[in-house]
Amino acid sequence: KIKNSFYLTFSFLEVPACETPVDIAFLADSSGSISRINYIKEKTFINAVAKSFVIDKGRSRAALVLFSDSASVKIRFSDHTTTRSFQVIPNRTIDLLFML
Repeated sequence: KIKNSFYLTFSFLEVPACETPVDIAFLADSSGSISRINYIKEKTFINAVAKSFVIDKGRSRAALVLFSDSASVKIRFSDHTTTRSFQVIPNRTIDLLFML
């Protein structure tokens, strides 16, 4: 219950917006050693931070690299021009790999 309580608290946490344009790359563990709860925390963190940097043309850009035995670029900086489009993709990408 403590782990689930932490997840619920973290998932509703608002991360302050950053007005400075940045390029931010997320490294996500896609190995079999990550637990289900840590996988959910990982996705929640990526989405919360991406939202706080306001991904948009001329502003911040985000990328996603998944790693296990090796690393693989899943989202390039040029792939998404809005926060909303970026946030959908990490969930699908990580969901698919976690299920393998």
